[in-house]
Amino acid sequence: MGNAADFRRRKVVSSDFQLLDKIEDTSLRLVVCCGMMRSASTLQFQVVADLVSRYFGGMRLSWCDPQDLDARLAEITEEQVPIVLKTHVVTPRLWEALDDGGAVGFFVWRDLADVVPSAMRKFGRTFSETMASVRKSTIHWERLRRHTRVLTSRYEVLMGDIAGEAARYLRHLGMTETPESGVFLRELAERYSLSRQRKRVALLEKASFDPWHLLHPGHIQSPAGWGREMSGLTREQYREIEAIDCSALEG
Repeated sequence: MGNAADFRRRKVVSSDFQLLDKIEDTSLRLVVCCGMMRSASTLQFQVVADLVSRYFGGMRLSWCDPQDLDARLAEITEEQVPIVLKTHVVTPRLWEALDDGGAVGFFVWRDLADVVPSAMRKFGRTFSETMASVRKSTIHWERLRRHTRVLTSRYEVLMGDIAGEAARYLRHLGMTETPESGVFLRELAERYSLSRQRKRVALLEKASFDPWHLLHPGHIQSPAGWGREMSGLTREQYREIEAIDCSALEG
């Protein structure tokens, strides 16, 4: 597998990290953050995008409709790569890039018993609508979890240790830490702490959107809404959620 740090005609722009290996020419152009909905996928994107920007340059792609994503990517020039993007739908073009070594991916997952009620509250969907979306996505999630060029995080781990996960992300990008790197990782953890994220969301007006951080009003829900006793779902609905086999995600 090609080393993800060796972007063609690029070099690391900081001495905090060092390349693990030197490979003369790879075709990596994309860094794809493709986590579950309502599973800190935006946080994962923010951290990965800041890492790539600091150490490689390139450009982050703002959110766009999955139907338009391949067309947007077709417009990317060599001077703009690597591109960092977030999506919940991996398009055929992105699968091809992951499979042929032209992209590296990041995935984050969360217990469906938490994802479903969170999505219902956030998007105003019914239980049936949300479950239909989850069932449609399960095969997609499992394929991401098994892919050798996709690194997986669990929601609780990412939320509880941003700096630790950021170090894993850099290793996945083909870099190894130096003693000085810990400072930047701690800065990242503070930059994207829950309290700082809440302040960003609070500054957004009702219909506004933060295209840099990919935040929108109501993006972060109150902890008071967490837990089965507060979800509003019935025991029968939880049994329906638990009937979905997600064992592949936990492997």
